[in-house]
Amino acid sequence: MTGWKDVVVIGAGPAGSMAAAGLARRGLDVLLVESDRFPRWKVCGCCMSTLGIDTLNSAELGSLLDELDSPSIETTRICHAGREAALASPGMRAVSRNALDAALANHASDAGADLRDGVRAEIAFAGDAHSSARVELRGGETGSIECGAIVLAAGLRSPSSDAAERGRPRYGWMSHMGLGAVAERRPDWLRPGELSMFFGTNGYAGCVIDESGRVNWGAAVSPGSVRRAGSPGACIDRIMQESIGDSMSVSGLDWRGTPLLSRRVRAQSSRVYRVGDAAGYVEPITGEGMSWALASGYSVVEILADAIAKGTQHVESRWPNSSAALLGRHKRRCGLVARSARSWVAMRAAMVAMKASPGIAGRLVGWSVGRKGFA
Repeated sequence: MTGWKDVVVIGAGPAGSMAAAGLARRGLDVLLVESDRFPRWKVCGCCMSTLGIDTLNSAELGSLLDELDSPSIETTRICHAGREAALASPGMRAVSRNALDAALANHASDAGADLRDGVRAEIAFAGDAHSSARVELRGGETGSIECGAIVLAAGLRSPSSDAAERGRPRYGWMSHMGLGAVAERRPDWLRPGELSMFFGTNGYAGCVIDESGRVNWGAAVSPGSVRRAGSPGACIDRIMQESIGDSMSVSGLDWRGTPLLSRRVRAQSSRVYRVGDAAGYVEPITGEGMSWALASGYSVVEILADAIAKGTQHVESRWPNSSAALLGRHKRRCGLVARSARSWVAMRAAMVAMKASPGIAGRLVGWSVGRKGFA
């Protein structure tokens, strides 16, 4: 495959597909490339906050979650050091990445984007004021594509650009790694509509029933704790033992990992626009990763389409500032929650307060998940 595209979007996750659909609807010639074949499973907590739901509504996709049979999350159960607190958490939905990503990619294709899955894309040249960008295709298809701009939405494993070291992520010194697994059967202790969270010394794990009826597990743990435990499953076993005194036999699941989570990276380098996880990430203890990705992919559309119309897509100004303004306060809040969750004293104080006062519990949960009126 060779030729010219107005925009090449690398990665057909929530951010990439939202961007591709919006740009295609603006009349731009868009190539959307995904290295995996759909449907495909991704490590994810599978929880969508009100920010993500609002973004879907803005993109005229308000019925998508209902079409996918995404269940509502009504209760969050928090477990720490033998204590439990069950809190109302309305407004959230549970949906797996394999269902959501496939639906959004199909939406982008229906909008006019040229979707190619099973194809790897590498940034050969990020472009500059005088030259277009270039993407090399590998895998299912090969070729070289010249383009006016690149939207990099390949998540935590996004390829770097040769244009500038500025595009390489800087990791937080306490950055955790992500883990995920799926259980085919629902345990008796997990109720439909409930998000269960388990906190230990070296991280946390959570589970929820997704649209397929399976139990989706997500976790964030220190890399050293996985090495010391000998395997990801054994590490989660220890967290469960610390939290509730029972491993719940989760070590036998097929656990998969991610690169380090918390990172900072510039949102734009010349003609490369980063969205979603590729634009920087904070450990989403409150399950907001999908929502941030949707908002990021949706928001880049107007800025990039306007820049292409003016021939200024190489100018690095509007998108970095807009991206920071869009999600900055959410990420700062989430970072504070994640740091607090690593403190035994802070967690114990929070558990005592939540058990003592339902009002405090509601406010704490509302603020933690960025619910309207609390974020």
